[in-house]
Amino acid sequence: AKAEIETEIETPTETEADTPIETVGETPTETVEESTPAETEAVSEEGPEKKGLAIWVWILVGIVAVAAVFLLALMILGRVAPDFVDKFLYSADELRIINY
Repeated sequence: AKAEIETEIETPTETEADTPIETVGETPTETVEESTPAETEAVSEEGPEKKGLAIWVWILVGIVAVAAVFLLALMILGRVAPDFVDKFLYSADELRIINY
């Protein structure tokens, strides 16, 4: 009789274990789907690589933009005040040779 009782007890299958148990008089609530560790790892592996690449691209763009602004400023100063720019480019002896 004891063996019959043990065999009558059924273990829930995977689909039954995943379905929420509803009780009478309770309003249905939203179930939140949990991601498996494999899915979480796949998402986290793609995210940081793309973020890291995007950060380096923006750093490179920033460096190029700053260099372009400095070059443009040097070109404008070269047209407006060439003697001022020459002080940075040449020594005092070289300036004497160039000017005379």
